[in-house]
Amino acid sequence: MVAASREEAVERLEALADGVDTAGVIAPFAAVEEDLPRSGAGGVWVFPGQGSQWEGMGRRLLEQSPVFAEAVAACDAALLPWTGVSVTDLLTGRRPLAGVAEVQPALFAMSLGLAAWWKSMGVTPRAVIGHSQGEVAAAVVAGILTLEQGARIVAARSRAVATRCGQGGMAVVGRAHEWVAERVSGTALSVAAVDTATSTVVSGDDHAVDELVAKLRAEGVFARRVRVDYASHSAHMDPLLPALAGELAFVRPRSGDVPLYSTVLGRRVEGSELDAEYWCANLRRPVRFDRAVDAAADDGHGAWVEVSAHPVMAMALDDVTRRHGGTTHGTAHRQQADFADVLASWVRGALAGGEGWPWERVVPRMPVEASLPTYAFERERYWHAAPAGTAAGRSAQGAGGLEHPWLTHATSLATGDGLILTGVLDTGAAGQQWLRQHRVFDTVLLPGTAILDLVLTAAERVGATGIDTLTLSAPLVLPEEGPLRVQVALTGADATGHRQASVHTHPDPDTRPDIAWTTHAT
Repeated sequence: MVAASREEAVERLEALADGVDTAGVIAPFAAVEEDLPRSGAGGVWVFPGQGSQWEGMGRRLLEQSPVFAEAVAACDAALLPWTGVSVTDLLTGRRPLAGVAEVQPALFAMSLGLAAWWKSMGVTPRAVIGHSQGEVAAAVVAGILTLEQGARIVAARSRAVATRCGQGGMAVVGRAHEWVAERVSGTALSVAAVDTATSTVVSGDDHAVDELVAKLRAEGVFARRVRVDYASHSAHMDPLLPALAGELAFVRPRSGDVPLYSTVLGRRVEGSELDAEYWCANLRRPVRFDRAVDAAADDGHGAWVEVSAHPVMAMALDDVTRRHGGTTHGTAHRQQADFADVLASWVRGALAGGEGWPWERVVPRMPVEASLPTYAFERERYWHAAPAGTAAGRSAQGAGGLEHPWLTHATSLATGDGLILTGVLDTGAAGQQWLRQHRVFDTVLLPGTAILDLVLTAAERVGATGIDTLTLSAPLVLPEEGPLRVQVALTGADATGHRQASVHTHPDPDTRPDIAWTTHAT
């Protein structure tokens, strides 16, 4: 259970106790079962392309997480010479995400900031995958590119794409790659990405995208436009590639520390392959996300963590887990993205990831652990709590002690066979503090069942078999402090054997004779 305040904690604990689904309460994953594949601590980190962005997506984390803020500041310093725009301003919403030239650098910084947060929580990736521009962030996290190299690639890539804005479009189609490729063959469209066996993205001329979407919908095939006005991974990018290759000639990839599964080549790649030519292919060739995740799953990976401002790859990753087993979850979520949000994602990963998750980062081990009792508490009291008042005072009330928590003595009347039972109610006395728990609008009341018990005690004393009718005439209000005298009076039996009973209280008849006794029940 994750909460950001005491009030939120109480609310969520109550919901948990009542079995009500609520935000912040995280149930264990089914994937903790031994027969499902797991990657252990870390899993495969997936960095999406565009689509996860939203205004102000990093504002709260910049305020709440020094590690996230430090990573974003490093990205800002690396990007600013090439973009002229502060990504800190973009992530806080001080500057709008107006176009691709702002969105792509902002997502790059958001991804690396979230990756730094994961690492600060003791979790590192077992492998990485990047979708389209997300592959740049993946390569930096893998250690194949330096931060400075990644920043220059993102800046050059986004500037180049910006020159093609307004000339193309993209759409997602709910059909297999082969079916879609045949459908767009010979048109101004081409396959731009293959996310799953039943989800394919097309890219190309703007009017051609609209025509295809309209035709497919008329045929009952799922199709919708993607919210971009350019056509990545299509012939629209061809005019950009020569200049982009020259601009990226500085790239000197390294072998890397973490395996990277390429969505360009659909397999695990060596770091040396990610040169300038590769990054041009990253922009032009189709994104084969399906092949990359299948290759990672075939290598035994089974936990998938989407590192983004919102989990836009959830459906594609769910498809992987359906086919290969395992678990998947995001990091941050739209309009949330605060420390509690990402911490909840950490917990989901811990519950799904099996061995190796550093729980001590979240729940530190206590220096002293108290052992639980070896059996349930079954207290049995052998000594009666001493009734209120002195022994002399009780003797003066009359003979005949009672085994009752409040009624201590019974006195027979001098005339007839009537009876008076006396005692004390005191919320501060030993054994009576529980009476304070019965409150109505902050007023402590003796429950009606307790008044019934007083009359039954008197009935048993004279051998009566039960009560015909009990009428409550006034609530029995208990004082917060001090005793309250209680008296149960029984008349003698009439011709039918019935008796009249009444229950009365008084704060102190000895010192306050001016106050009348209050009758509560007859």
